[in-house]
Amino acid sequence: MSNFQNAPTGIVLAPAQNQTIQFKDDAGNSIQISQQDVLQFICDKATPQEVTFFMELCRAQRLNPFIREAYLVKFGNSPAQMITAEIVFERRANAHPDYLGMEHGVVYLDASGSIQKREGTATYKAANEVLVGGWARVHRKGRIDSYAEVTLDEYNKNQSLWKSMPGVMISKCAKATALRLAFPSDFHGMYVAEEMGVAPDVTEVHADVVEVHGSVDADAPVEPQEAEYEVESDTSDLQSIFNETVRELALVRDKDDGEVALAVLKSKAVADTGFVMGNDMTREQLAVAVEQARKWLAKAKEN
Repeated sequence: MSNFQNAPTGIVLAPAQNQTIQFKDDAGNSIQISQQDVLQFICDKATPQEVTFFMELCRAQRLNPFIREAYLVKFGNSPAQMITAEIVFERRANAHPDYLGMEHGVVYLDASGSIQKREGTATYKAANEVLVGGWARVHRKGRIDSYAEVTLDEYNKNQSLWKSMPGVMISKCAKATALRLAFPSDFHGMYVAEEMGVAPDVTEVHADVVEVHGSVDADAPVEPQEAEYEVESDTSDLQSIFNETVRELALVRDKDDGEVALAVLKSKAVADTGFVMGNDMTREQLAVAVEQARKWLAKAKEN
């Protein structure tokens, strides 16, 4: 039986074409997935060849697509892209007996124009620093370290989070690349959304929202006029407030800055403003995002 039941789709495969595969995922759960499942629940625009490739890659890497460990995205006539959830990279690395940890950070130009590196994801405009890339080093027992360094120009798609949190985004690309180098058989064919220029899936982010704000009502509306500052054309001050609030909330909840930012931007309060991931935010929309982050932060501090 399929893991899901009746759902609408405009594509129906004949029984002879509707191939099914079975395998066990990382957790040992039995997974059964058909081509029709992929078209109905994952990507209704994929070609039969893309569906088959996705299914086989899920089986080879023991990924459960029904809980969004892997998903397939396709824009127009471009080839479909398989995305792996970031949590899969973290879980699989930590479970490997030879994994000895990882450092990661950013590459930037200092005030003199010299290339520098530091751990973490921060660069400082006040010091005339310019972010140009990210790096990661994976330690594995019995072999030399695997080091990856990636450039911002190669991955930056000028989407919303790449503009507001470029250090976090490029760092994720570097970490995924380093893990593939260190554990090629365990991460072959697996790429996080940031590497593929795709906004993380809303289903995956919804789960992050629950974990981030606990008992806070994520669907509670927050009106733009509740902001404690005047609405002006420039958003740089609000962007700074948003970034600082997100960092503080991430620290309190022991989460990644990028996960928290995505949770806020995917909240109902922000969605109700008409904001769509990948678009620039208006000042009014950013004001709502700031207030939503502040609301979750206040609740987090109470618990």
